[in-house]
Formats: sequence, C-alpha cells, structure tokens
Amino acid sequence: MPAAVLLQPGQYLPQFVPAHAVYGFAVTPLGFTVDFARSHRIYPFLQTNEGIIASSEPIPINVTGATGLNFLIDLGGGVRIKTGQRYAISLGYKFLHISNGFTSPVNPGVDNNVFYAGFSILK
Repeated sequence: MPAAVLLQPGQYLPQFVPAHAVYGFAVTPLGFTVDFARSHRIYPFLQTNEGIIASSEPIPINVTGATGLNFLIDLGGGVRIKTGQRYAISLGYKFLHISNGFTSPVNPGVDNNVFYAGFSILK
C-alpha cells in the first residue's frame, strides 16, 4: 500500500475543524501470500502484510497525544485469474487495521474493510 487517503470527519477542537482529507505513505516490509491450486487458471489466495504508515497529521483524530506515525496490519484473501503465462488479475478483500500500538497516550485506531482489484506479475 504505497499511499493512503483518510477522510477525516469534522471535529470540535478548541475551534471547529471541517472535514478534510489526510494523506499518508506506508511501507509494508513484512508479509506473505499463500496460493492454493496455482496450477489452475482461477485459484484462491490468502495474504497478510504488516508495516508502518506516516500521515500528514495524526489519525484518526487530531488531538494532543495522538501521532501521525502508526502501525498497520492487513489480513485477507481473494482469487487470481491468470490472463497469460506470467500475468493475473486479482480480486480480493482485506481487513486493514491502523493504530499506534499504545506508543503514545492516545490510540484510537482505524479499522477498514477493503475490496480491491489488481494486476499481478507471477514468477
């Protein structure tokens, strides 16, 4: 997940802050994918990824003690449809959790249900 956009709701801090987008960049160096029945044209897979995400302001709420540097973990699966010898289209679902892991006094966390489509280059 190279980039992320979180739609921050309006908040009453010392003054009202209207709803706006918060931008982030993630690095997920840990993770794995398990393919089942890869010899078939259409086959299922499971995957997980773990890493960190840095955002332009603390998420999911911008309050004192919150942080813009958080951990993320996702877990999901889907199907791959081979379109050639080394190429496939992926359709899937993942549950994505973002939080700071209690590294700061405020740890509200964000949970997302993500449906996605992608293009894969296979070995």
